Amino acid sequence: PLSGLLVVFFIIQLIGQIPATLWVLFGEERFAWDGVMVGVSLAVFGLTHALFQGLAAGFIAK
Repeated sequence: PLSGLLVVFFIIQLIGQIPATLWVLFGEERFAWDGVMVGVSLAVFGLTHALFQGLAAGFIAK
C-alpha cells in the first residue's frame, strides 16, 4: 500500500513542476529573458505566494 501512495505522490509532484517549466519557456520565447531574469520572476512569484499564505490566508479564513 505504501508503494502505491509513493507513486501517486511522485506523479503529483511531477505535475506540480509543469507550470514553472512552462513559465521558463514562455519567458524566454516571449520576452527574450535569460536564466537570471526567469529566476527573478520565479523568486518574486514565490515571495508573493509565501506572503499571501502567511498573511492573507489567515485573514480570509477568519
